[in-house]
Amino acid sequence: MTIAYKKLTSKKKISIKNPKTGEVATKTISVASRFAGAKNIKMYCNEEPSYVFIIVANDCETPLPNKYVTASIDKHPFKVKSSSIGLVAFNIPKLTPGTHKITLKYGSSSNTYKITVKHVIKAKKTTTVKRTSKLVYKVTLKGKKVIKNKKVTLKLNGKKYTAKTNSKGIAKFTIKKSVISKLKAGKKYAMKITYKNDTLKRTLKIKR
Repeated sequence: MTIAYKKLTSKKKISIKNPKTGEVATKTISVASRFAGAKNIKMYCNEEPSYVFIIVANDCETPLPNKYVTASIDKHPFKVKSSSIGLVAFNIPKLTPGTHKITLKYGSSSNTYKITVKHVIKAKKTTTVKRTSKLVYKVTLKGKKVIKNKKVTLKLNGKKYTAKTNSKGIAKFTIKKSVISKLKAGKKYAMKITYKNDTLKRTLKIKR
């Protein structure tokens, strides 16, 4: 009996029935990946982390040197050659925040893993300001470390504002009272914050 590999998870219960006696035997089998060490990863959108694994033979133990593996990130394929010890290494490019997929293929074997990309922009979801006041809005850029001296843009009501992060990764946008006073009380306005490939949408509420 042959079971397609793509239908197997890391563990699978297999049941076999004896047609004469009706007896059923069930066994749990473990399925090892040909891509040893490959896994789901989490990263920030400003990173280009290395992705490393070992390509192994059918025994799931013997490394395969100098073999080409096809890797696809969001269906964009590229080939990577394993080293003399079967090691495959490459950098994942900067990706937009959200969930992405990386698929590894070698021969008839194929495995897909998840890449979770996190925002580096941190900002309050909803901000309320009086129509008679100015707005001072803080945005922080932080991945594994704070991101210093970088330009951030904020778009509000069709106008674009820029600010630079300080040594703590904080950028302050000051929007004058004369601008806020032209907005309608009781209305919500979308704010779009951008830093390179990262975009975050936030809300501004105007009150009387």
